[in-house]
Amino acid sequence: MMQQRLRGKELARRIVVTTDRARQGVTGQGVRYVLAYSLLGVMFMFAMLLVIFAN
Repeated sequence: MMQQRLRGKELARRIVVTTDRARQGVTGQGVRYVLAYSLLGVMFMFAMLLVIFAN
């Protein structure tokens, strides 16, 4: 809620924005899958490094 002072009286004005207008980015681009695959890839690489250098 945004409030402004107007000649000693408070004027309260409610700004209503739809979810599509308020959203900062584009949805539905498969970001969660990229995150999941990259996380699994990093875990796999750390496991490989552990196997190689644990001797």
